[in-house]
Amino acid sequence: WLWIGPAKALLAVLGVLLTVALAGVAVVVAFLVANVISSPFLDALSRRVEAVVAGRVEELADPGILGAIRDGGRALSEELRRLFFFLLLQAGIAVLGVVLPGAQPLAAAAMVGVTILFLPLDYASYTLDRRRLRFRDKRRWIFGHRLAMVGFGAGAFLTLLVPGLNFLA
Repeated sequence: WLWIGPAKALLAVLGVLLTVALAGVAVVVAFLVANVISSPFLDALSRRVEAVVAGRVEELADPGILGAIRDGGRALSEELRRLFFFLLLQAGIAVLGVVLPGAQPLAAAAMVGVTILFLPLDYASYTLDRRRLRFRDKRRWIFGHRLAMVGFGAGAFLTLLVPGLNFLA
């Protein structure tokens, strides 16, 4: 009967760890779903910002309501493509972190790095989508402006990390 006490303690710790892990997964999934739902609105916002900053909006879209519906659908499909790319990278890093002994700290740092590089891709994509750039071309553009994009991504990551400030952002 001496093994029951430690087994119960181990199961309690395992239960807490699983609960925390599932809560983390739920938060990530909620953010990803919110990002997909907000993509047509963020597309319209990027159009307005481009008009204010540049004085004109460069786009290759069809005019009218059908063009707006098509653009909203395109923005949604591009967002899903970006999210799939992001999730594939993060899952690959997570699997390597679990499989390779001692790789957990490196995997965590790599996940943060991928997120910092993904944020500029995600936010710049709305403007680049209007120019009908393919996903591969967008990635090349991001990596072609590496220093500026890492600076933006790090700033956005730190801003989104602060509770309350992330909501305003």
